[in-house]
Amino acid sequence: MPGKDTAVIYHGHASPAKLARCRDALGSVTHGVEWTDPDRMPERDEPYILDNGAYSASLTGDPWSPDRWYQLLAAAHDQPREPDWIVLPDVYGDADATRERHERYVEVARSHGFDYYAVAQPGKGVTTQVRFAEAIGASGVFLGGPEEWKQDVAQDVRRQTDRRALQLHIGQPGNLGWALDIGADSMDTTSIVVNDAYHRLTKLDGQQSLTEVVAGE
Repeated sequence: MPGKDTAVIYHGHASPAKLARCRDALGSVTHGVEWTDPDRMPERDEPYILDNGAYSASLTGDPWSPDRWYQLLAAAHDQPREPDWIVLPDVYGDADATRERHERYVEVARSHGFDYYAVAQPGKGVTTQVRFAEAIGASGVFLGGPEEWKQDVAQDVRRQTDRRALQLHIGQPGNLGWALDIGADSMDTTSIVVNDAYHRLTKLDGQQSLTEVVAGE
């Protein structure tokens, strides 16, 4: 896992060429890959994380099935390196349902021997959710949910994770500069490589206030 002093941006299903362009555009952070589909995960020796597909299911309205997640975890054992960490199955926008799903699948995560992150969602207090992450042996907290909620609670989550020596990941922040500014250890995005928007990374380099850089620019 990257060190605490090195922020990481994980790019959804980024090809080697596109990941290289990300590194050229912003060399002050580490760049890795976020995998959600076992059929699109070729053998590559690069930093990566495994997401669970629950967010994508929420967008389509389809019920989430653990089968693809199981396949993704199995596929990671054929990679040259282990994932930096994996995301426990969650329920978008629902803290109580996320906790129930975490309790159901955390033993699966442990059986693979990978670090795993618990997901914070709206509906419960930040302290309660971070304490739960610590209690189930998570290495970090994945801050999910709607963008407005993430921005409201991120500073508090940062304080709580620091207090417990946990990592903080922000899922798809609308503003990468803001996520770096508040001290997130990592974040993920798909739009940069999908849209070839590498200028967004270039603008982050050397900014006195990273929050000036808006993701949509």
